[in-house]
Amino acid sequence: MKLEGWKEKLLSKAGKETLIKTVVQVLPQHAMSIFKIPISVCKAIIEQKTANFWGKQNSQNWRKWEMLKKSKIDGGLGFRDLITFDKAMLGKQVWRLAQNPSSLWSRIFKGIYFPNCDLWAAKRGARPSWGWQSLLTGRDSINPEIRWAISNGKRINIREQKWLPPGVLGGPANRGDPRTG
Repeated sequence: MKLEGWKEKLLSKAGKETLIKTVVQVLPQHAMSIFKIPISVCKAIIEQKTANFWGKQNSQNWRKWEMLKKSKIDGGLGFRDLITFDKAMLGKQVWRLAQNPSSLWSRIFKGIYFPNCDLWAAKRGARPSWGWQSLLTGRDSINPEIRWAISNGKRINIREQKWLPPGVLGGPANRGDPRTG
């Protein structure tokens, strides 16, 4: 999407910022919630956003993209980082898949890709669909942050599933032992 002609000449920086946030950032949102968007596509959208923001008349960009994507509190403009946002949206879908195992799409994915294990232990497989590969990307992005809440202990495998944060059992005697964090 290009902001050419009158849009580029008549919109202020604040107007361009609003236009980019309400149109350019929102367009790929639905696709990102279902499929992993290739990084090259995300980078092309980012390049287009920065070009639209600065316009043709400025041959020099006064701020890097890294600064523009920071939150306004941190001194940036709050533009969305599409690569991170894509992973977050896919992570949200994985969480829905895990929390609703009786849903139709959950049962379909389980029957095809992980019939003998749970979602967190599922492998990529020989010929995975783009949708399954996308979900695995989302799973891998949220997996380091997930911990089991222990109740009666019947559903957890303490040797393979994470149930304590790293380092909790790693006192002086256990330092360096990978089994204890």
